[in-house]
Amino acid sequence: MIAFEFAHWGYRPPWAGDDDPKPINAKTETVATSRYFRSAFQRQRCLIPANGWFEWKQGPEEKQPYYITQVGAGDQDVIFFAGIWEGSTGTGFCTAILTEPAASNLQHIHSRQPVVLDPECRYSWLSSAVTEREQIKQVTHRLDPQRLTNWSVTAAVNRPDQDGPFIIEPVE
Repeated sequence: MIAFEFAHWGYRPPWAGDDDPKPINAKTETVATSRYFRSAFQRQRCLIPANGWFEWKQGPEEKQPYYITQVGAGDQDVIFFAGIWEGSTGTGFCTAILTEPAASNLQHIHSRQPVVLDPECRYSWLSSAVTEREQIKQVTHRLDPQRLTNWSVTAAVNRPDQDGPFIIEPVE
């Protein structure tokens, strides 16, 4: 069954204690074997829609934010991050995005990036019939990194009181 639900950022399995971490990211290198994420990776995968994402590049004196999105993307274009989820409608859902080493065209910004799925495999990623790591790797594919572009944006992206389309406008 496919459904749309709101979820809280920060993944925590039901057996974890209140003081255990609530990570927003899960590394692809360990998500299938980590006790913390393994069950969700096998059976509770989700898609997290977005127009793009921000990463910060460490400069000589401060960090510079960059916006990363699909080449030629418009306001209504969506990319899908690979995610995992936990919870129920009674207690609420929580989620984390899978991350991987950055593609060569993004390494100058940050060493890691979200897993951006090719739209052709989104239903395979969600399939409850596919539960083993090797199966998942066979039926899901990342979006070609050459389809992603980036540019530097205003540092106002770091301030919650600053919001609007100007946040993703290119800056020098």
